[in-house]
Amino acid sequence: MEDLTGKQLGPYQIVSPLGEGGMAAVYKAYQPSMDRYVALKVLPRHFASDPEFVGRFSQEARVIANLQHPHILPVHDFGESDGYTYLAMRFIEGGTLSDWLKNNGPLSLERIRHIITQVGGALDYAHAQGVVHRDIKPGNILVDRWDNCLLTDFGLAKMVESSSHLTQTGGILGTPAYMSPEQGLGQEIDGRSDIYSLGVLLYQMAIGRLPYQAETPMAVVIKHIHDPLPPPSKFNPDLPELLELVILKALMKTPEDRFASAGDMVKALQSATEQPTIPRATAPTPSSEMETIPRETAVAPQTAVESETPSPPPTPPPTIIADEAEMTEPELALDEKRPLWKRPILYIGLAVVAIVVLGLLLIDGGGSEEPNGIADSVPQDAPQPQDAPPDERPSRDQPPLPPETIAQIAMAQDAHNAGDLERSFELYNEIIPQASDRADVHCQFGALLRDLDDLPFAADEFDQCRQLAKENQIADLEGNAIAMNALIQAEMTVRADYDNVDKALNFINEAMLHPNAPSWLVCERGEFYLFYDDEAAVSDFEVCLKENGHDPYWQTRAEAAINMIYGYGALDDEDYFTAVDHFKTWASLEPENPETQCALGYAHTGLGDYQAALGDFLRCRNIAGDDAEMQKTARSGELYAQAQSALEKNDLPKALEHYDEAIRTTPDDGWLFCERGQIHQELDHMREARHDYNQCLEMSNDDPVTHDWAEELLDSLNDSN
Repeated sequence: MEDLTGKQLGPYQIVSPLGEGGMAAVYKAYQPSMDRYVALKVLPRHFASDPEFVGRFSQEARVIANLQHPHILPVHDFGESDGYTYLAMRFIEGGTLSDWLKNNGPLSLERIRHIITQVGGALDYAHAQGVVHRDIKPGNILVDRWDNCLLTDFGLAKMVESSSHLTQTGGILGTPAYMSPEQGLGQEIDGRSDIYSLGVLLYQMAIGRLPYQAETPMAVVIKHIHDPLPPPSKFNPDLPELLELVILKALMKTPEDRFASAGDMVKALQSATEQPTIPRATAPTPSSEMETIPRETAVAPQTAVESETPSPPPTPPPTIIADEAEMTEPELALDEKRPLWKRPILYIGLAVVAIVVLGLLLIDGGGSEEPNGIADSVPQDAPQPQDAPPDERPSRDQPPLPPETIAQIAMAQDAHNAGDLERSFELYNEIIPQASDRADVHCQFGALLRDLDDLPFAADEFDQCRQLAKENQIADLEGNAIAMNALIQAEMTVRADYDNVDKALNFINEAMLHPNAPSWLVCERGEFYLFYDDEAAVSDFEVCLKENGHDPYWQTRAEAAINMIYGYGALDDEDYFTAVDHFKTWASLEPENPETQCALGYAHTGLGDYQAALGDFLRCRNIAGDDAEMQKTARSGELYAQAQSALEKNDLPKALEHYDEAIRTTPDDGWLFCERGQIHQELDHMREARHDYNQCLEMSNDDPVTHDWAEELLDSLNDSN
């Protein structure tokens, strides 16, 4: 394909080439209307001359653009210009996994787990939407500056598959080195073909080479179809046996013999790589220095289709080091918690509706939500003991526990994770007297008390955990206990007096000064600022990205919060194009958060794209599930979009009907009265208009934007009289 540098395709100014593959070239391009760079994938001219392809391209591109997952590269736009067909995608500063693998041999187990968890999670989500990738390979996996993987080129092979040009040439679609046997045979494929390709990538990362090599691409395809798989352990004798079993199952010749889903493969891979690395045919040697693996972290990764509220991938919590006699007993660990989505502010139309809800609540490891819909966390990112040389490792000796107490703690953890808080509380009441000198047990109990909303006693338990951790020189556990205590103190302060923000922040700021303070605490302060100061929140989340970008949860959460803030700011400024862009990014990061779709609905309404808005509000309702308040918000949004559409057609009575129903749906949305009052005034219903404006004014005491708007409308009504 000719070099298109300097050319204009639609709204995009091509800046420089980024790469070229068998079916398309990729360029860095500038979009002036959005003041941003995009990655523009351009297909050769002959595709645009095929009407069948153009129709299928449009249909498939819409499907791909609706894939919203943190590890799928978002598609912003698609179109045809000057005889070229193109896709506009998010521009990522970084490279591909292929570039990275060229300079590295076999990867560490931690690195393998990181990559497969993210890519496998993206595939699991896509397969649930009925989309098969068909070309999984390192070159189609981007790695951003925070070390996160983003899968790209979804559906491109499928788009060109039935093009008359390709049908006539009879070319093989896909990449031979990663192609499943059924794909090589030209048979019908499903998500299990992607699992095979992911298995090839796993083989390559674990061994440092591809499973099949030959002189021609077709010879490689034939090997995938007919040749037995070279055992991974043949090339890497130190490969853990459980990991080899995962590779062998993923690369079975028959699809029915592979993993049933990408999620199952990720789950097996995580379990295999979370085990201690032990040479083959060698039994583990118990050691007081050995780190145990928390039982609750050996779970499948969170994907966009698993729960209504996004929950992060599990990361190892502060570990409890058991004595030799304990190593075969159930492991103990501080129950890892993460915050669920918080809804601090919801901008609607021209008004700002503040939802004043604050609570830094802990949740169970399974991601269940507290009744008020807000949760918080105890993230862990402190170095583990094996990261330091043996002579520099801190002492982690804690008093041993008898087997029956260990069993009780395991039952208490299970009850806590299952949501049976009362049963867990009963068990801990029996455990604490027997384990009063164990820091970790006090932190566990503190987490449970936090879930039970017993804040003062939870703070006491975390303080006890801190003291014992300090005595035993367990720095990371001490730091986390200090952080959790500070968050609880801050919450108790604002519960007692919502305006006492400075005092609440002092607890967090003082904790951040402690030498053992965890780096995630700045992220939590950003969450706190969401309720009070958008600029401070953005600043903290930017620091959070810098210091915790290696943590997939905080990287996603911080980016989501930043895009949420900028999106609502643009919506408030009536910059709807910018709002749509930020909200789409937010939705791609938190695909199971209904508010992202409702926000998109209001932005699309502002643009006058009412069909898109109605689709957004419908998705908001579908995601919201049993969330009654969000269901009302979505329904009110639908009615607002319908009212605006009617106004555009100058159908004032129809618009009035929609506003009436919207107000019945969400009667506390004062700004709707201002909107309806304008319709009444236009229809010369002056008494009704005055009533609505006064109602809007009375309901907006805490909302200066709407309050000023209502006053202006009342003044205009008086002037007209």
